[in-house]
Amino acid sequence: MQLPRRHDFDPDDLPDPVLTLAAEVGPDVDEVPWHRHRKGQLIMALSGSVLCHTRTGLWTVPPRSAVWIPGGVWHSNRASGEARMVYVFIAPERAPMPARCCTLLLTPLVQELVVRLDQGCADAAHRAQLEQLLLTELGLLAPQDYHVPLPEEPRLRRMAEAMLEGPAVRRSLKQWAYALAMSERTLQRLISAHTGTSFTPWQRQLRIMRAVQLLASGDSVKQVAAELGYESVSAFVYRFRRVTGVSPGQFLDRR
Repeated sequence: MQLPRRHDFDPDDLPDPVLTLAAEVGPDVDEVPWHRHRKGQLIMALSGSVLCHTRTGLWTVPPRSAVWIPGGVWHSNRASGEARMVYVFIAPERAPMPARCCTLLLTPLVQELVVRLDQGCADAAHRAQLEQLLLTELGLLAPQDYHVPLPEEPRLRRMAEAMLEGPAVRRSLKQWAYALAMSERTLQRLISAHTGTSFTPWQRQLRIMRAVQLLASGDSVKQVAAELGYESVSAFVYRFRRVTGVSPGQFLDRR
């Protein structure tokens, strides 16, 4: 079923096992508040970028990719200006989708099926065939891991949000410990316990997550390197490749 272009609805109110909803964001940033539903949600970006927050992580949705949010998971979506996206809601009994949040690198066929379903089908049997093909193709996609652990611990959450908002400002562990009124050892122990990594790689992951969002919004590699405070473009490209496994250009080309 194709849904109206609006956020304020509950997909669980409708019996259809597969629902689509297209959304466009104007020049301003648009944020969908925290919510959850029984149906799983596929968030697909056609242009621009989307950041999806869950209680434990931050997921980025570059163009031509999608994030899968299983049913029952609390989440909030924040779209960049001029973003275009399509949501696909899937009943858990309809398809064996991943049991955890993940990024999916979409094939051209999956992209076209989602767009076609959102455009609407006059014939119910035809739509049912397209839905089944989409679910089959989604089941063949390999989950990717483009996310950053985002702890629920209030102090670490504030710390992460500050690093995302001002990625060019580089505070050391000692400076963060002072700002949060705790010892370096205590802060490092908290970070390790809640993220599974140490301070430096976590900080790098957060900055690269911001880089992906900026690149998807149309900023050049040079602009992103400058905004994130790198001394040179080559230094940014090196770090981006270390974290994601590809260069910034390759990352977007694959999408």
